[in-house]
Amino acid sequence: MTDGHEKTILSFMMRGEPCPNLEPDDFSSPTNRMIFEAIRAVSNPDLLPVQGELKRRGQYEPVGGKSGLTEVYSLGGDCIGPSSLQYAVDEVLAASRARRESEIGKALLENRISGKEAVARLRDSEPPSEFAVRTAAEVLAMPVAENSCLLGAWLLALGQALVIAGVGGIGKTRLLLQFSSPSLSDAIGAASQRTGAGHAAFFCKPKTTFPGYRTT
Repeated sequence: MTDGHEKTILSFMMRGEPCPNLEPDDFSSPTNRMIFEAIRAVSNPDLLPVQGELKRRGQYEPVGGKSGLTEVYSLGGDCIGPSSLQYAVDEVLAASRARRESEIGKALLENRISGKEAVARLRDSEPPSEFAVRTAAEVLAMPVAENSCLLGAWLLALGQALVIAGVGGIGKTRLLLQFSSPSLSDAIGAASQRTGAGHAAFFCKPKTTFPGYRTT
């Protein structure tokens, strides 16, 4: 679906419609990216000037030659209006942000960047990321209903793994931060001593997003 949105944008651009908010990296398809850069390189975008620019760059055949470029050009006919163009731009930008955020999450998971660097990169996202980036203190300071306790007096056994999943905003992040708070850590330690578990340490894998699945 993203490829279709990208081609719709390229078709409008070849007909002289500007798209100032887009950059080459916003296009997921290398072919579409080459066409986009060729369109921006010509002073009066149209089918023939773009075709000439692609030939000059040696990219005419890689993008599909005459049939491929004509197919893209034909998508922006009179039956498609400005609202369709804006919708396509919004979808492409959303997909681009999702890819960037996925790359940040993967880099964080592989310890290639620090948590502070990941937060900084997410904050620099333009437009802002769909999900607000908050510090642990900000999350714990948010109001919560008195009857929203999820774990009660449960105790995790030594070596036990627990997957916490749920829709956005249900409180997964808050729960994990509460686990790591000093008061709850002390309570878990005391319970461990009473039950003979002998260990109070636990590890939380931070949530991240990858194409096709999400883990917390």
